[in-house]
Amino acid sequence: MIHESLVPFARSGVSAASEQNLLPPRKRYLVYGLQLSALLVPLVLLGYFGGRHLWAWHHFRGAQEALKHRDFTQAQIHLRDCLWIWNRDLETHLLAARTARWAGQFEEAESLLNDCERFQGSSQEVLLERLLLKAQRGELDSGMETQLWTLIDQGHPTAAQILETLSQVYLYQYRLDRAVRSLEAWLRLQPDVIQALIWRAQVRQAHQQFDDAVKDFQRAVDLDPDADDARLQLANLLVYLERADRALEHLEHLRRRQPTNPTVRFRLARCRYRLGQTAAAQELLDTLLAESPKHLDALRERGRIALDEGREAEAEPWLRQCLALVPDHRETLYLLGQCLQRLGRETESREYLAKQKQLDGELLRLQDLARLITASPQDVALRQEAGAICLRHGRDEEAVRWLTGSLQIDPSYRPAHQSLAEYYELSGRPDLAAQHRQ
Repeated sequence: MIHESLVPFARSGVSAASEQNLLPPRKRYLVYGLQLSALLVPLVLLGYFGGRHLWAWHHFRGAQEALKHRDFTQAQIHLRDCLWIWNRDLETHLLAARTARWAGQFEEAESLLNDCERFQGSSQEVLLERLLLKAQRGELDSGMETQLWTLIDQGHPTAAQILETLSQVYLYQYRLDRAVRSLEAWLRLQPDVIQALIWRAQVRQAHQQFDDAVKDFQRAVDLDPDADDARLQLANLLVYLERADRALEHLEHLRRRQPTNPTVRFRLARCRYRLGQTAAAQELLDTLLAESPKHLDALRERGRIALDEGREAEAEPWLRQCLALVPDHRETLYLLGQCLQRLGRETESREYLAKQKQLDGELLRLQDLARLITASPQDVALRQEAGAICLRHGRDEEAVRWLTGSLQIDPSYRPAHQSLAEYYELSGRPDLAAQHRQ
């Protein structure tokens, strides 16, 4: 029974429904469609805009995850997709600028910071990021350095980021004492940062504090078993310290993860030879040389093994192939001189050994260059010379640091690009060689 006060409304509802049912079918369907659209359009719009923000949030989280592993390329891909939606969000622009800086893409970082200022003005966050960008570009002066250390001492929220930047700058400038100071401070704030452990291990290795360097590399690998760079450097150091048995497990792990990496395969061959597994080492080297005939380290190691085994006539062509690629490589000159001496060719032997001793003088020059670079950190020519000397002496990792440091200061410095292109070509990395030749 309907209450009397509701009768008019009940009647009107019945009347409206009746009138709608009396409409022709086409008009009745049109009315139904309009009513349905009125319900669906807001839902569709809500889903569209909500979906866009969910998509942007997914990429923002993806960028953060990539940055945990210092995968700057993948982080930048995520952030560019994120900025397509959140194109005026300050936090996203700042993270994108910081990532571009870490990746060494300084012009992109500058552009993103300009966007931040256009949206929000010159906030303290943006000004600090600009300061860190200048420092990483190689423009760190004493005033900036004091300003940054003051922020660190005051416990600034971004102290860890500042220390990371300073550590990298000091390493590229070869200011190792200052690098130790910044790395120690960084690790006090964040004891489990893998990059800080790797950099401190490299400094300790340069200071010949080998056991401490091993501990840092091992700690980095324990924290992240997928930290391939740390694992490879640990294995190299263990082989150098005649601990090839410990290095072997790390190199086998790396080969499973990177079966085509020529550096890993060469290091594994050298490790197996140190363990007395000559046949296995030669097989690895021969396979590598079949794929990369100009792999300098593999050619030299093949000659070294033959020389150690008393097969001088077999060693000579391997070593001559090395010299054809790099005529003034100190270690190769020494090995070939020894080989020719055993073959009774004294005159030739003296020629190569004399050239090797001449190159020994370059090691003294390298020590001088380290001091000169500390005094003139912006001089890219000094860094280029140091890198070239290191390459001739087989100190490849150190050479790459010197040459990359040159490009951090001047990204268009051709001699450094040329040296890196030649190095990567001879290391079986034509992809990286091509990047520098461009």
